[in-house]
Amino acid sequence: MKRFENFILLPVVAAVLLVAIYGSATLGQTQKQNRILETKIDELSNKLSVLTDGLNQNTQIAGVSTEISPGPSPKLTKKQPATINPVSDQIPTPTPSPSPSSTPKKAVAAVSAQPNTPTPVPAPTPTPTPAKVATVEVQGQNIYQVELQDSDTAFSILLRSGTQYNFSVGYTDYGSLGVMVNCIGSVCAHDNYYWAFYYNNQYAQVGASSQPVKENDITSWKFETW
Repeated sequence: MKRFENFILLPVVAAVLLVAIYGSATLGQTQKQNRILETKIDELSNKLSVLTDGLNQNTQIAGVSTEISPGPSPKLTKKQPATINPVSDQIPTPTPSPSPSSTPKKAVAAVSAQPNTPTPVPAPTPTPTPAKVATVEVQGQNIYQVELQDSDTAFSILLRSGTQYNFSVGYTDYGSLGVMVNCIGSVCAHDNYYWAFYYNNQYAQVGASSQPVKENDITSWKFETW
């Protein structure tokens, strides 16, 4: 009978030992898994903190004044899967500033209503009137162009040409009978020689002081004899 009991107790004791040994092994494996899980939870918490800081930096660079508050880190209990809560704060959309082209219609109308300033037109430059001239021919000397003046005569333009071209004119004034030219330059009347007066290539019918002169007329003085 005692042997029978020993035979019955031996399997029971063996089973208890196996359970104790398996339980010890299971407990050790569970502790190892717990340590691994704690390590992963710490790594996940660090990554969450880095991600929150990165989001805050990106928000400041974009010119958004609102920062994303990371909030309290979620507490993860052992033997439970870690759960990351999504960030609840939304990045506010910046309000666009009004473009320069959005000018009020009233302001545009006021500008367009201003009168245009007329461009000043320069006054035309008057074209100078060409001078009127007559010709004085002196035999043996030269041909002179003289600018005419009001009431000029053949004698007056002879005197003016002498002053202008530097030769002398000698004459005798007989009053109402007119003047008689005696010398032109260094040539003077003597004996039968005198200075004859021609008007437009014709022997003059009046004295030089009585002959009016107009534009393009030709007065000639020739040294001749009686």
